[in-house]
Amino acid sequence: MLRYCPLDKEYVDCSSACDVCFEFEELHAFAEKVRAGE
Repeated sequence: MLRYCPLDKEYVDCSSACDVCFEFEELHAFAEKVRAGE
């Protein structure tokens, strides 16, 4: 599965970088909540 990873600024195969991808996905979700004022 491909995910966009901000560190690489590209889509990467998450079978090889899953920890990085999911970490950034969680950070992104948190940032969205902050922007929404939750």
